[in-house]
Amino acid sequence: MATIIPDYRRMTRGDRRSLIVMLLKARREVDTDLVVAAREYNAAKARLDELQQRRSDIEHSLSYID
Repeated sequence: MATIIPDYRRMTRGDRRSLIVMLLKARREVDTDLVVAAREYNAAKARLDELQQRRSDIEHSLSYID
């Protein structure tokens, strides 16, 4: 997704400041979302690892029965 930004040199000083503030806010929001997504990913990965280990333990136990 590309964002079209007007010619920075032709913008007024106030417009440039507004653009910078808007971009800084957008970056902060994305950074926050990345942190949340990373935490969710890590929690899901830990749960997946736990379930895979349980599955492996069950398969190992079943191998003794067969």
